[in-house]
Amino acid sequence: MHIIQHTKQTLLYYENDLWCKKSSCFDITMGSFGGAEACELVGLHILAKLQSLEVNVGLYRDDGLAVPDKNPKQIEDMKKKICKIFKNNGLDITIAANKRVLDF
Repeated sequence: MHIIQHTKQTLLYYENDLWCKKSSCFDITMGSFGGAEACELVGLHILAKLQSLEVNVGLYRDDGLAVPDKNPKQIEDMKKKICKIFKNNGLDITIAANKRVLDF
């Protein structure tokens, strides 16, 4: 993740002065040339981390789908593990678990 964040630093020079965002230099603008590629790289990194859960997971950009063959209690436990993996990588996630129908 550090390499991805480092390559996405946004710096602006104007009349030999460096301008940088107050909060952070890290920025991926929506619709930017490297935005989709960064999303794919982060997705692959997260998929690698999720392999330990032994569940079929698919990602497309910022949407994900998991189809576990487990009971509702096990799915809730898995949901907590997934949230922890995302949090450990500095990301937030919203999960709707134990659904029979999906409107993607």
